[in-house]
Amino acid sequence: MNLTQLEYFHAVCMYQSISEAAEHLHISQPSLSVAIKELEKEFGVLFFKRHYRGVKLTDAGEELYEMSRRLLKDFKNLEQRVHDMGNKRTVLRVGVPPMIGTLFLPRIYKEFMEKNKDVSLEIAEGGTKKLLGALQEDVLDLVFLPHVAPFDKELQATEVARFEVVCGVAMDSPLKAKKEISMPELEGEPLVLLNNSFFQTEEILKRFSAAGTTPKILLQTDQLSSLQSIIKSNAAAGFLFRELIADSNEIQAVPLSPPLFVTVSLVWKKDAYMSDNMERFRDFVKKSFRS
Repeated sequence: MNLTQLEYFHAVCMYQSISEAAEHLHISQPSLSVAIKELEKEFGVLFFKRHYRGVKLTDAGEELYEMSRRLLKDFKNLEQRVHDMGNKRTVLRVGVPPMIGTLFLPRIYKEFMEKNKDVSLEIAEGGTKKLLGALQEDVLDLVFLPHVAPFDKELQATEVARFEVVCGVAMDSPLKAKKEISMPELEGEPLVLLNNSFFQTEEILKRFSAAGTTPKILLQTDQLSSLQSIIKSNAAAGFLFRELIADSNEIQAVPLSPPLFVTVSLVWKKDAYMSDNMERFRDFVKKSFRS
């Protein structure tokens, strides 16, 4: 058994599919299948049950997964420490959803980067599910995430801000006159939403479901600019952080009933090695954004 085999094994465990794991690892599906079979042959035990939908861990596979998970994490932490020793770890990989990025990134680039010229930022934008997955796979070091409940015990977080989600409508929309709006009142109204991987969309859809109402979704997008443009044109209403449209002359904020507030936290893996760059960024965020 070697480290590469363990990494292949963990990828298959994560995706429960050899084809998806192979795509993630950037190798061919036959190569990955052979590697897993050789691992099983070496120990004379099956780690996966194959079926038409993918694969499932056997009892032996579950045991290997639990034993090897710590080993792989320790190796990655060791690798990061060695990079730090040689001053090679100058890239900081940060994930941020578009709405939060619009509010936070200008200040990060202006203030943090000016004081930390030795650090290079790699910013990844996306929905909560995508960013959380990238963090867990060690593709990202830190992520900004909105939430209403505590995170999993394997994650560590520091609260950064609290935002109100409001219904954004055009200035010539009849909805502009409302002091607040509930999900039943939006029944039949065309809506533009971010894709389902975004946290606020998930929360909004939960509210429609709880109210027994089906939203009339005109479009779902991962582009904040597209969402804002469609709202401005009065083609549909949408949902935004109040702070994003506080100074807008084209979009009116209508509070939701009941109000919807989300907490934004900076999140990292609890057992991950905290590099000097990560500590500096975390401390900057705590000082600059915490509400």
